[in-house]
Order: sequence, then C-alpha cells, then structure tokens
Amino acid sequence: MKIAKYLYSMISILFLFIAAQSAFAGYMKYTYTTAVMNACCEQTVTQDGENFGTELFWDTQEQLEIEFVIPEIDFTDLLMSYATFENPVTRVVATNFFPNITINSSQFIIEASGNADEFYLSWWLYLDITDSSFPNGMTRNASFKTSGDFDYMRFNQDNFYYRRCAGQYPPEWNMGCYENVYDSYVEFAGYYEGGNTEYPGGIYRLHGERISVPEPFSPLLLLTGFAGIFFARRMKFVK
Repeated sequence: MKIAKYLYSMISILFLFIAAQSAFAGYMKYTYTTAVMNACCEQTVTQDGENFGTELFWDTQEQLEIEFVIPEIDFTDLLMSYATFENPVTRVVATNFFPNITINSSQFIIEASGNADEFYLSWWLYLDITDSSFPNGMTRNASFKTSGDFDYMRFNQDNFYYRRCAGQYPPEWNMGCYENVYDSYVEFAGYYEGGNTEYPGGIYRLHGERISVPEPFSPLLLLTGFAGIFFARRMKFVK
C-alpha cells in the first residue's frame, strides 16, 4: 500500500518536473529591418467616391523594423522542410506613417531543403498593422510581406483631411484653396541590392539573438516534490 503511494508520488514529481522544464524552452528573437520602401500606384478618392487627381503620398517613403520571437530551430537538421509560426511579431517601429502601431496579425514561414553538401533556406514574413491614434477619426492600416529581398506594403488611410491652396497667392488670402476628406490606397515597394549579408546568429537578412534560458530554481523543484507527495497522500488505492 505504502509502496504504491510513494511510487505514485515519484511519478507525479517526474511529471511536474517535465512540465516545469517545458516552460523553459529555448527561443530566438529576430530583428528584420526592411529596405526603404517607396510609394507607387496611389489611388485617392473623396468621401463621395470621386477620384482625386493629386497624389497625396507620391515621393514618400516608409521603412519598418520588425521584431519577432520563434522557438529555436536547429537549421542543420536537414529533415526539417517546412514550418509556420502564427503571430510571432512582438514589436514594429515605423519611420514615417505609424507613430502608435497595433499589431493585428503576423506570420513567419520558413522552408529548408538540401543534403549534407548543400543546404537551402527560404523564409517569408507577413504582417498586418493599424494606427488609429489620430484626431478626426483618421485611421491607417497596412499589410506587409517580405521574403528578405523584396519588401511590399499595401497602405490604406481613411478620413484624411487635406487642404491645398494655389501657390501664386499669399496663404493668408485663402485664394484658390480647396479642401476635402479623402480615403487613399497606396502601394510601397523596396528592393535590396547587392551584398548577401548574413548577420551573426541569424539567417539571411535577419539579426538573431538567442533568448537566455534560465534553469529551474531549486525552490520550484522542491515545491513540485511536495505537491506530488501531497496529492499522493490523498489518493485512494483499491486493494
């Protein structure tokens, strides 16, 4: 009877120890800085649905710094072929249009192939962000994707107030001025040229940093053992 109880307590301790260890799995934090993306293919309409002839974002640029965390992967394991990580992005910093970013969704996909002599690695990063911290109900959102060589962003801005006056008159005259509220759709694109930079500890065009993994504390293991004995003493064993 006592042997069975103590056997159960030892199994409980082992199970909880494994559970505690799993909470300390290794992770990699990657940082990706996009190329400078230039605006193109802009279409802007008024609130009444009328096309607006003047481009609001022409000759403008955007660049993103994206940080994401995924479980540590052994890239020398040639048996790995394809992996998808949902919502790994933890931080996004923009240089121009997004001062207060909300991350709606993200996805990181990695594909590896090869043999002992040659190894190929491809990856893709997808991201949806929103910024609605502006007055007058103005919102901005964007869908971004990259494969490391080519960065593409679809940018949308709603309820943008725009006022323009003819340049031949002093501004205080308010001569030849017009104003309206617009919705705009713009595409941004950027290319990396030359130099296949591979950052230390990372993969192509990603700077990788291993997040340190602390060992389980002795008090935690002690409490785990007490928990196993506690539950074991309350189990009823049938002879």
